[in-house]
Amino acid sequence: MGPEIISFTSLRIADRFQPAAAYLGIDGGFDSFGSFVQEFNDSLAFPRKLSDLGVTEAANPELAKGAIIAPSCGSNPIALTEENLTTLFNAAL
Repeated sequence: MGPEIISFTSLRIADRFQPAAAYLGIDGGFDSFGSFVQEFNDSLAFPRKLSDLGVTEAANPELAKGAIIAPSCGSNPIALTEENLTTLFNAAL
């Protein structure tokens, strides 16, 4: 689900990831960072989609309700809501 999260937060994080992309030697800067993350995840055999884990669209609203109360939500660069999390999870199916 890495590239979906990167895309979701791109307007807020792109400028912060330009130096990271350069440090990692990623040609194309931030625009290529999502591909780098996907290739890295693939090298670790991480599932590409939530559906690969058996998640269905019907489960996403409940997942969003659980995710919104996670302590890490407060540090997200995007203000998270059940609505935008459901949209994110649907994109990651």
